[in-house]
Amino acid sequence: MKRTILFFALTLLVALFASGLGSMAYAHGNKHKSSGDGSAGYLSSVNPVFKDQCAGCHGAKSSEHMVFMSDRAKYVSASTGPRMDNYALLTSFVVWPETGSLMRALDDGGNTTDGKPGHMYGFLGTTDAERQKNLNIFKSWVGPWTLKDWAGISKEELSEIWEQDEYDEAEGMLKDWIEFAESLQSKEMRDFATTLRRHALGILAYYDCQITTGPLEGINNKIKTMKRQAYG
Repeated sequence: MKRTILFFALTLLVALFASGLGSMAYAHGNKHKSSGDGSAGYLSSVNPVFKDQCAGCHGAKSSEHMVFMSDRAKYVSASTGPRMDNYALLTSFVVWPETGSLMRALDDGGNTTDGKPGHMYGFLGTTDAERQKNLNIFKSWVGPWTLKDWAGISKEELSEIWEQDEYDEAEGMLKDWIEFAESLQSKEMRDFATTLRRHALGILAYYDCQITTGPLEGINNKIKTMKRQAYG
């Protein structure tokens, strides 16, 4: 059964919005490497394809998304897109804040109402067979292939994208979240990162024993309720 660390990821999203950082191009949710179920990993499968087919327009010389959007026409005319050449940047176009952008850009037209492929599909290879092969690598990595944006995606669909199968995948994802939060100027976010780092072993322990504190907390609440009732 799939297991998830969605709870702390969503908590961080709420914290981002609350601290006025909702427009920052950042999101995580990925398989760092093959999970053993046939799915593609970022380092082993996605990154090599990206370097071969996409780095020319979205590599290290490209501007990050917020800069790109500030003068989009200039960058488009120069055949340059927003930077996507690392794990953190690429996943921001999958999960949040540019939810579904990567899927819309790479789709072969099979999921669009007009049947037209995304603007990046043609760059996935020189033949249709190569394009389909590379598209399937991205699809395997992403998981649920939705073209919806942040406003249109449901909580259930988002949680499926965030699901992690293995301890090392969850550990890598948690580590990335912490490092990102620590890099921000917001004291609240850095404090939150410190809390996550302090409790990381406890969070990741779920992948070993699959036990949560939910039942214990429920019993504790019942005891508190009984105590209040006893006082009248």
